[in-house]
Amino acid sequence: MRRRPRPAHGYLALSRLTRLCQGLLAVDGTKMAISCGLNRARFPATCRQAHASASATLVGVGGGIQVLIGVTVECEDSAKPMYLAQTVSRFHV
Repeated sequence: MRRRPRPAHGYLALSRLTRLCQGLLAVDGTKMAISCGLNRARFPATCRQAHASASATLVGVGGGIQVLIGVTVECEDSAKPMYLAQTVSRFHV
């Protein structure tokens, strides 16, 4: 019996988001950087392939140095993205 590939679990893929975005943005003079979590996360499609690509855009910079980054992860075999997320990070200088 041949096994079908299983879709990647949304939260498993989302847990790798910090590693994916590491080094994407540098703030000079930072003493501490804190990942505050997500404003939103959506999972429009599952991914059955091991290969996925991601793109990120700077959404905004708020009071102090709070950064919002929108991330889209797409899969080779799907017309819809695997997930969309908006991360929130704070930098203390």
